[in-house]
Amino acid sequence: MQGMDKMDDRGPDTKQEFDLPSDFWSDYKHFIIKKGIRLHRAKFYIYWVRQFVFFLDRIPIQECGPDDVSGFLERLEKERTGVLIAESCLPTGRADS
Repeated sequence: MQGMDKMDDRGPDTKQEFDLPSDFWSDYKHFIIKKGIRLHRAKFYIYWVRQFVFFLDRIPIQECGPDDVSGFLERLEKERTGVLIAESCLPTGRADS
């Protein structure tokens, strides 16, 4: 696990970063490594959890549920396919209008 402590344990600089306990990212990293995830994969997991936290905006991560995860994955799919960009160009901000 050499080099593990060099990894940035801070959360993303998001609106919600201050809503998480200060040791959240470090605890999460150590938790997934204890579960057998190697450091290079742990960084991947942490990256995506950070993206999810950013997506949640002001919703505490402790209060999120399956619908929040589904919404995050749907948004990723829209970004990947370019639908989100097209939606933002509409006057109402909705593709179905």
